[in-house]
Amino acid sequence: MSRHARIWFTAVTLGVAASMLLLTLEALAQPCAIDGFYFQLWSSETMMQTVSLRDLRQAPWESLANVHIQPPLFDAFRALLAANIDTDQIDQTVKAVDGALYFSWILAYGAMAALLYLWLKQLTSHRFAVPAAMLFALHPAALFYATMLDTTFVSSLLILWFYYLLWRLSHADDKAGGLFWLLAVVALLLFFTRSVFQWPWILLLGITLLLIGLPKRKILLFLLVVGGASGVYLGKQYLQFGLLGTSSFAGSNLTRSVGIADDQAYWKHLGHQGMGASPGAPGVLSRKVKVTGTPNFNHSAYLDLHRQLLNKYHAYLATAPLSELLVNYWDNLRIWLSPSSRYTEHRIVDRLPWRTLYDRLFSHLWLVGLLCLAIIHWALFRCQKHRTWRDTGLLLPLLFIFFVTVLFEKGENMRLKFLIEPLLYLFVMVQMYHFGMRIVDLISHPKYLSDQGNCQTYPAQCAGKDPARVSLAWRL
Repeated sequence: MSRHARIWFTAVTLGVAASMLLLTLEALAQPCAIDGFYFQLWSSETMMQTVSLRDLRQAPWESLANVHIQPPLFDAFRALLAANIDTDQIDQTVKAVDGALYFSWILAYGAMAALLYLWLKQLTSHRFAVPAAMLFALHPAALFYATMLDTTFVSSLLILWFYYLLWRLSHADDKAGGLFWLLAVVALLLFFTRSVFQWPWILLLGITLLLIGLPKRKILLFLLVVGGASGVYLGKQYLQFGLLGTSSFAGSNLTRSVGIADDQAYWKHLGHQGMGASPGAPGVLSRKVKVTGTPNFNHSAYLDLHRQLLNKYHAYLATAPLSELLVNYWDNLRIWLSPSSRYTEHRIVDRLPWRTLYDRLFSHLWLVGLLCLAIIHWALFRCQKHRTWRDTGLLLPLLFIFFVTVLFEKGENMRLKFLIEPLLYLFVMVQMYHFGMRIVDLISHPKYLSDQGNCQTYPAQCAGKDPARVSLAWRL
């Protein structure tokens, strides 16, 4: 078996092992699951950001064309699953669709473990990459969101995949091949899956591609393809709903981010007398409650409320003292730094014996401290001067996600942190590996660290570096 085949065999084996781990944990937790089925509080039908399966079954195309609360890809997947379920009972349909989502998320969970291994293998070594990938698979937050029936886990996987492709593209000699087109596809999947990725995200990607050294013609092609496809959808949303983005939750999110929202009023909005839809409106815009009794937040009445909340937010920004804003944003950051697995109760995660350790390491001062140490190590020993612009380009999308999830939400920030948690974990683990290798070098080869001649032997490893800092770790 070739080296390339062995790497892929290991990645697939790890992915299968991770999927089997999650499947086993779900089976063990089944007796204490809610209704013997759900591991957290909500079905996919109960989620605020989904439309009713009743509408997706009765009129799938019309319903998807009239979604304004979130990008349509998740509901499109639910509609596809519902179309292949042979039952006339809507309650059974909801449960069957959720069962298929659980299975799909198990596959996504395995794919994340495999992808982490593939990336870590290229940045460290095989012996380190295998346990490091499985350690993240045991992360309570990963288990939590892989068993939560929304798009959080899939979005996190797509972001990890996007970043892996971006990293590969920044190191590739050929800036044009399949990596380029695959990156464009994943960028579009993110746009149509998660409302974090609006039109500013597309513009930022153009800057990122320029900084990592992509030819300008390719950048223009990327913007035409990704920007064109997303622009057509945004144009449709504006003409149909008057929205400049993919989600009418923006007004609620923004007012909540600065502490001026009334969530109870938002949930009870459809209960007001005289709150009806336009005559002839499709069910997805006129239905007041979904199958589980949850309000239909895709009701057309929420469009007016969205605009009112946007005006309220803009008025607040124009008059609020800077100190008050900073207090709100500090509160958002504090929530963001909370353990991601503490979002709600969970029948599996609440019983994990290793949960406390993980939650401590992935939150608050421990998380900040680990990131700071990793950044210091990277800046001192791994940063290369001739790649400064490339590294800046790679950092921009991560910073974009961080600031959006801190500045424009209050209350669910810890859930949104998981979108980039695999990337943060990977960065810290890579720096820990190379720091450990430096210690080994220092113990085993004390003269090597000051051997100026090695930079002549290994010029690629010394590019932009102080020769005295060259270590065996950079050859491994």
